[in-house]
This record gives sequence, structure tokens and C-alpha cells, in this order.
Amino acid sequence: MNLTSELAANLGDVERDIQNIVDRGPNAAAEFADDLFKIGNEKRAARTHIDALSRELDATQPAAKGLGNAKRRLSELLFVASRGRLDDARLTQLDGDVRKLLAEAGLPEARAKAAAGHVVAIGRASR
Repeated sequence: MNLTSELAANLGDVERDIQNIVDRGPNAAAEFADDLFKIGNEKRAARTHIDALSRELDATQPAAKGLGNAKRRLSELLFVASRGRLDDARLTQLDGDVRKLLAEAGLPEARAKAAAGHVVAIGRASR
């Protein structure tokens, strides 16, 4: 498997995990965290933030059913956070993009803000 197909497979895993969170599947949050950890080259510094994000997304269900519709874009943003080596300006932009996406998916503002904060923390820890 080449790098491109491996990354595509990993993104697909994260997308399925997000849908599994929406569907309230057993172990959905843990599987999401494990797959996101793999995408980020298993950087230990990011794991705490990944776990916090998975708990945050899990806590929004079943109210934020729109999260399923946002799973592709969210998985892409999570990939960028995990692998992008972003400077502070790009992390600020990422924060806004994640907040907007999650708010449009039906998350309450406080939850969208908290989740975006975890994504930014993943980005910082993954540098």
C-alpha cells in the first residue's frame, strides 16, 4: 500500500468513526481516537487532546445529527491538524473553520468552541 492509499484509508476510517459516533455505536469514541492517533503518526503529545475531542464529539450526540453530514470535511480538517505542521496563523484559521463546520452541523456554540480548541491543541502538539 502506498502512502496516498494508506492516508485515504485512514481518512475513510475516521469518517466511518464519526458516523459511528452519530449512530451511537459501541466504542465509537475510542475507535475514533485510535484512528485519529494513527493519522497523526502516533504523536504522544497529541493523544490527550485527541481523547478529549472524541469525548466532546460523543457528548454532543444524539442532538447534533448534522455531524454525519460534516464527517468528510471534519476528517479532512483533522488530517490537516494532525499532519499539517501549522503555524499559529493557520491554527487560528483552522479554529474558525472547525467552529463554523460544527456549528452548522448542529453543535451548540460552546461545544463547537470546545471541540475546535481540541483540534487546535492537536495541531500544536503535532508540530
